[in-house]
Amino acid sequence: MSEEEVEHIMRVNYFSAFSLTQSIYQKMIKRKHGNIVNIASLSGLRGTYGNSAYAASKFAVIGWTQSMAVEAIRHNIRVNAVCPGFVDTNMARGIIAKKAERNQISYKTAMRNAKNSIPSGELTTTLEVANTIAFLLTDAAKNIVGESVKISGGSVMR
Repeated sequence: MSEEEVEHIMRVNYFSAFSLTQSIYQKMIKRKHGNIVNIASLSGLRGTYGNSAYAASKFAVIGWTQSMAVEAIRHNIRVNAVCPGFVDTNMARGIIAKKAERNQISYKTAMRNAKNSIPSGELTTTLEVANTIAFLLTDAAKNIVGESVKISGGSVMR
């Protein structure tokens, strides 16, 4: 990858979250209340083949989430991250298609292989991600601070 491609990935995955938080954080401090949920990835918890720039950007989100959580909680602001694995989106389907091409197998076979690599046998849905975020924004999660909530279908259990 070129330096420009890596910078683009960092801008999209890390700096955009940083900038958004920067624009609302002072308002949350004044209100003495708030919740921030960053979108990371299972790739931010462990490295994977051919994924170094993306993983680095998501590791940055998780590290920043943890540091921000320690600073923000004194203002009654909770900061957490959600770490989905393969979510049934165009991005995931594109990755699976590239794997199919690289391994000279059909897309259907590559999709079956992807699902078989997940103990639940299913890709995560966007609704599951949204519901996890919604939960973290409620008082039911009031003592969840600085965490990276995995949505892995059982593929990452540590």
